[in-house]
Amino acid sequence: MAPGADATARNVDHHDFCERIDKLQFAEEAERNTFLAETKLHSKELHSLQRNLRGRLLISHGRWRLMDTMLEATTRRETAHSSQLQGEVSRLKKLVAAMEKARDSNAPPREALRAEQSVDPYS
Repeated sequence: MAPGADATARNVDHHDFCERIDKLQFAEEAERNTFLAETKLHSKELHSLQRNLRGRLLISHGRWRLMDTMLEATTRRETAHSSQLQGEVSRLKKLVAAMEKARDSNAPPREALRAEQSVDPYS
């Protein structure tokens, strides 16, 4: 091989080598850009999912608070109603006791009526 041909071959090899490096760098750059774009997309999806879950959590928490408040109100109402019923039962027991006492004492009907009326319904 002639000295000029050897230099030309080296020049061609160097040129091929540079082209391959350029192609590899371009492919690597394209792959890196694709990876960054996918990462950015995944990041946006994750943020969207986080916002969605946070919103659902707040809604669920609000529902639980509402149900808790409704349960408390119902419990208060039932307690008040129970107290009222206990008062009614107590009043009726006093009334029955007064009527039985009047009946046992053989009092005339007027006395039994007075004994019934003397019972305080709110005591």
